[in-house]
Amino acid sequence: MSSTQPIVALVAAAGAATAAVSGVLVSRSDVLASPQANGAYRAVTIVSWIGVGLLTWRLRARPRYGLLLALTGFAFGATSLLAASDPAVFTLGRVAWLCFALMLMYVVLSFPDERLQPGAARLLFRAFVAGTASLWTVLLIGAAELPTGAVLTRCAEACPENPFQLVALPDAAATAADQCATYLTSATLIAAAVLLGRRAVRLSGLERAMLVAPLACLVVFALTISTSTALRSISGDDDLRPALALGWVGLLAALALPYALLIGQARGRLFTRAARLADRNSALEAELRASRARLYAAGAHERRRLERDLHDSAQNRLVALRVKLRLASEGAADGATRAELSHTLEALGEEAQDALDAVRAIAHGIYSPVLTMRGLAAALEVEADGAALPVRIVGGAQLPRSSPDAESALYFCCLEAIQNACKHAGLNAHVTVRLDCASETLAFSVEDDGAGFSRAAAGTGLTSMRDRVAAVGGEVVVVSERGRGTVVSGSAPWPARPAGDRGFAASAE
Repeated sequence: MSSTQPIVALVAAAGAATAAVSGVLVSRSDVLASPQANGAYRAVTIVSWIGVGLLTWRLRARPRYGLLLALTGFAFGATSLLAASDPAVFTLGRVAWLCFALMLMYVVLSFPDERLQPGAARLLFRAFVAGTASLWTVLLIGAAELPTGAVLTRCAEACPENPFQLVALPDAAATAADQCATYLTSATLIAAAVLLGRRAVRLSGLERAMLVAPLACLVVFALTISTSTALRSISGDDDLRPALALGWVGLLAALALPYALLIGQARGRLFTRAARLADRNSALEAELRASRARLYAAGAHERRRLERDLHDSAQNRLVALRVKLRLASEGAADGATRAELSHTLEALGEEAQDALDAVRAIAHGIYSPVLTMRGLAAALEVEADGAALPVRIVGGAQLPRSSPDAESALYFCCLEAIQNACKHAGLNAHVTVRLDCASETLAFSVEDDGAGFSRAAAGTGLTSMRDRVAAVGGEVVVVSERGRGTVVSGSAPWPARPAGDRGFAASAE
């Protein structure tokens, strides 16, 4: 059980209790209008905010926003004090409603960043807090009755008087403060919807999708509550039905708001994952481009080496052979004896064999004839026999043949590792090559018990090994410590070679 589960269970239990108590108290109230509908709405809303808060707490990497959503639900539960007929308790319920309004505004303006961003959102919230605190301070001190409020705070008859009144404000001043407080909330809701909409316009894709559902709920809530407030001001108490109908529509939008925030968070998680995947793909593409560049550079270097070797060895021998053949032909035309011609041709045959041996030596550096004819294990056995250190091949007896590309990549990787061990492991070191094929995957390792090396001393040979094996879909891992030897290991796909396919045509016989 994780450390947060007991806390989540405790908060969930407290939320369920708050919803039940609030629903019962409000539904039995003699003060509030439409008590049964009011009580049912409050119970569902409390459960919604706290439930979404707990889900957010569990799902998000940072629980701060989830805690804020849950506290918003508890703050809404505290507004059920409005159901009391006691003036002091009723007034405390109105203050709780102000706290809920402030928290709701913060929740909306801070989504999805968990905190208010510098700029318009922070200025709007500060202005709302300052304006609400100032107006309600005036009303609590100087008004005999507090503002009637919207659907959920409307009293069935006259609301209880304000027990905290210290001075008597003129009726005009009290009415002006009442209307300012009411319209301040409506104006702030509309401004918050505008800010959220502007932010959605600037974004695209999954980032915009995070804001669609919360924005839709906020727009409906702001417009209906503002219109309802305006209708109440215009019609007074003569006909409240249009204002109340719009008010209930706004309340339904407010009830959907926590779920809209949850949907937005789910889309935000998708966006975060997509961004990480894009970053990873970019890194992989960069590594692939770098690997291809290294392979191209290695290929170009190898071509230049072959050109140089062919020019310095085989080509010079063949040019000399051609010159001597022409001289032999001229000698035959000039009447050379049969014995002289036989001796000359025998010498030319030896030179032709030397040229052929030179070509074979160069070809062996490109692709091992033994690898072509008998496979990876046999080719490594040949290299082991001629190595400067004792090299043992384990597991190669039953190794099946695979594609020429796979055999070549692993052959040169293991050969590079053997040669590195012979160069750097030390005179008394031993090398073991292990080959294990299963499910068309070949696992291999080249281990030595020599001197080892530090990571900083790794050269281009290790990079070349990784590139070769990566080119056929495999990977290579090198582990080494000074004084504790080196292990070059990895794996690569090892598809079975079709019957009759000899692969690379190595026929320098």
